[in-house]
Amino acid sequence: MTRANLRPGAWNYLILATILFCGAQIRAQCDTVYVDLSIYPPDYDVLQNSELFSLVESGVIPGLTTEYVDQLYKGKNPTIYILDNSTYLKLYSQTAKKVITDAPSVHLLENADPMFSNVEMIEIKIKSANDLSQVVQNINWAHFQQLRFVHIQFEFQVCPFGQNIVQCEKQEVADLFQQIFPNNIYLTYSISLTE
Repeated sequence: MTRANLRPGAWNYLILATILFCGAQIRAQCDTVYVDLSIYPPDYDVLQNSELFSLVESGVIPGLTTEYVDQLYKGKNPTIYILDNSTYLKLYSQTAKKVITDAPSVHLLENADPMFSNVEMIEIKIKSANDLSQVVQNINWAHFQQLRFVHIQFEFQVCPFGQNIVQCEKQEVADLFQQIFPNNIYLTYSISLTE
């Protein structure tokens, strides 16, 4: 097709068709890139403990180091223990970085407490299948101004072994939270079976 063979208004259609075609190509490439970036955990995602450590180690989660996460999850931290519907305070320094609680005591996190202001992690122990009925629904996350992680520790085999065990475990964790979960807080879990 040469310039002489096109009618006067046809150039506009040709240019418009070219723009639409190129725009569709660019959009398809952008969609592909978006999908490739979906390994970053979306809001309300539940991560196995090992998945979180892998994401931090590979640099996918900015602002976190493996040393920081390892210390918070496994180290000796200033801790508030809220167990059996009572609060036991055990501090290794002036301010608590961690709260360790159990399912029957979670409701005690609903009330504002000045001790919560520096807490970076809440660990909730789920001791038996009966505890799965204790949902977390009234916590005002604003009480925990420094909170980065909520960790569920199952002390029993929460799902039957099989092909979909990880999806089942993640669903059990998600079902514990019947409220809007802040997207700047990571929800993780692990299973610790006692002998």
